[in-house]
Amino acid sequence: MSSLDSSIKNMLIDTSSGNFICQNEMTLEMRSAIQSGFCKRLVLGKGSWGDLSFLGKLGTPLRSLLIKSDSVDWGSVSRLDSLESLDIEKPLDNEVDFSGLKSLKALSYCWDEINASSVLRLSGLEHLKINNFKCSDFESFSGLVSLIFLEVSGGGCESINGISSLKRLRALSLYNLRKLKDVSCLNAMPGLESLEFQSCNKVIFPKSLSGMRSLRRLALLRQKDFQTLRFLDGCKSLEILHVLEMAVKDGDFGFLETMPSLRRVIIQPKRHYSIDTRLLKKKYIDKYEECDVNVKDLIGLPNYFNVR
Repeated sequence: MSSLDSSIKNMLIDTSSGNFICQNEMTLEMRSAIQSGFCKRLVLGKGSWGDLSFLGKLGTPLRSLLIKSDSVDWGSVSRLDSLESLDIEKPLDNEVDFSGLKSLKALSYCWDEINASSVLRLSGLEHLKINNFKCSDFESFSGLVSLIFLEVSGGGCESINGISSLKRLRALSLYNLRKLKDVSCLNAMPGLESLEFQSCNKVIFPKSLSGMRSLRRLALLRQKDFQTLRFLDGCKSLEILHVLEMAVKDGDFGFLETMPSLRRVIIQPKRHYSIDTRLLKKKYIDKYEECDVNVKDLIGLPNYFNVR
């Protein structure tokens, strides 16, 4: 049960979770509360956040920081060497030296040319969410050797070439990449467990994804002009399949009933489909009951951010 303290103006403290939420600017009262309390996660809302150097001197080091403003003492933020999770909601206008964040495991930020090289040197980063990705592919990501989860939303990416070099990657989610076509290197990713595409309408899948030997979850949402799902026929480890807000033109789903590991199917029914997908869904629920469909729960990801 959360215990909320709102006695300080423009500040809300959840004493049970250690969340401190601040608005407008860092007052002396806010600063004193953060220094004296057990602050696990700090949220800096809209406003101007000047001198934040005290955050690096807390008795209990700050582990998680969410920034909703573009007026911030980035120099002090970049020196928080115990910080594990950093979520930056707005595009950066300043150069930020991410290399000083030695303990950083999770980063969410809007891609920019100024800071990209610094981000791509974070060899300990495990969880990365990028908005407005401006590169044509992922060839520059080879330094992210610890990456487990990658989510990319929006931008001009045309190919996922380079992603297969991320040998520890277990979950890949791609949203609103309108120019993305080439995903041929998926078969060179035998360790990937979760794959998601949303509104990536030009994607051309290989004839088979049999090289994805660990794939347990596939989610397809709002994919236009989708011809067939037959490329899944060789995915022997697939457990969960979502096909939502879209139609598959050939309507051939009979092969799904022969897939050895499948236990959860959610496919919106269409008249031309070869089977009643509602009955297929019920069949698996009756046999296996409800199962985890969230990426985080399915493959055991830490809950750094809100993972779909």
